[in-house]
Amino acid sequence: MIRSKRIAVTIIANGEALVDAVTGQAGVEREILEIWAEQADDVIIRGYIDTDRIVDVHGECDCLTVLPIPVHHKLKVGEVFSVGFLDEAGGDAALELTVFYSETG
Repeated sequence: MIRSKRIAVTIIANGEALVDAVTGQAGVEREILEIWAEQADDVIIRGYIDTDRIVDVHGECDCLTVLPIPVHHKLKVGEVFSVGFLDEAGGDAALELTVFYSETG
């Protein structure tokens, strides 16, 4: 089954703001498929498995209001996928991310 989780992230001026999105669980196979992020200047979209960064994409895009980012990572039991933004401009804002993942079991 494909699931989605919409997450609001409050950007920290000149800092990184992350939110835990999906956790690997025993008996449930989860694969992170894609992140959709609001288009935003001067931010980098980031995704981590525990402390390992697996997504690092600049948020500027002239033609889209939503930037789709493929991920395709299967979570192991206990792994946490966190997403958020790194601010490069010193502004405060709240942006949304949507994480799409598959779940079986």
